[in-house]
Amino acid sequence: MKIIHSSDLHLNSKYPERVNTLDAIIKVAKEEKANLLFFAGDFFDSKEDAEYYRPQLRKKFSNLPFKIYLIPGNHDYGAYSGDLFFGDSIEIITGKPFRVIDFKEFRLIAVPYYNQSFNEMLFDIKKAKEPEKKNILMLHCSIDIAEFEQDQFGKEESEKYIPVSSKILSELSLDYILAGHFHSRFVLNKISENSKFIYPGSPVSITKKETGVRNVALIDIEKDIARPINIESKYFDNLKIVLEPGKEKEILKGVEDKIKEYNFVFVELSIVFDGFTSLGEKNVKKEIDKIMRKYDSNINIEYKYRDIKEAISDPLYKNFKEKLEALEIEDNYKGEIDRIVKLSFSKIKFIR
Repeated sequence: MKIIHSSDLHLNSKYPERVNTLDAIIKVAKEEKANLLFFAGDFFDSKEDAEYYRPQLRKKFSNLPFKIYLIPGNHDYGAYSGDLFFGDSIEIITGKPFRVIDFKEFRLIAVPYYNQSFNEMLFDIKKAKEPEKKNILMLHCSIDIAEFEQDQFGKEESEKYIPVSSKILSELSLDYILAGHFHSRFVLNKISENSKFIYPGSPVSITKKETGVRNVALIDIEKDIARPINIESKYFDNLKIVLEPGKEKEILKGVEDKIKEYNFVFVELSIVFDGFTSLGEKNVKKEIDKIMRKYDSNINIEYKYRDIKEAISDPLYKNFKEKLEALEIEDNYKGEIDRIVKLSFSKIKFIR
């Protein structure tokens, strides 16, 4: 049995292109012949967005070759009350504190978000496990894994929604914890010998902090495999290029090779050119612009590099240069030593 796991799509009427990401997720689920598609919270950005999109989604969520299960997250937990119809192929799980659903190969314990305490349901979750099957927990949460340093979280993500302890989760001995809330990227963390914790990351870049190709998670229950799958979705990415005196042309050629790897149908790319040059700032900009003219796409460029002329006018550098020239060593060694020293003087010059 195969599961596609996603979360944090944040459908929002102000960003209609995110519906294309939903289409991409469904496409991947069909291509992988998935039996189930899970959404672990924040499918919508708000209750109002759910109301706006629900009629449009009914066709997408009907007559699918797999069943969809969705739990609310902290953004959309108010969106699923009442007798609402989202489509024949989707089931919204809202039962409190959690709901148990049995499949042939595993038991799903699904925890919908409603601003509850995870610790208060630990005993009941432990009792709900099925010893004869694999057990999967799906929830929308924050976790205390060192992998998630604070600077990787956006403002909303840094709020502790259903904070859970990796130690407690490991003691539950669940086979998979399929979670939502962490946007930045796909992360698989083995929290114990038998337990895998997975954040799929948002399937579309919600903010510019969420960089890189977007993913969903594929879980093959029979083979006990979990891995990311790339999806065709809008995302942001950043390149920082550090120029060095004497290596500008080589470095800029490398930039062109990197740009060729991007599919500009999906990526919004930002490039920062930093470091130091001995070719002159305007000349380097001309070389950069010559590369960028080859691409129709809008690439955001920031020019932060500096000319080294002022730095190497320092009397100390001139004294060094005279002594270097007097040395009886091969010219290529002299050139490399000079390049390194020029770079060092330039860095020292502009330290604040």
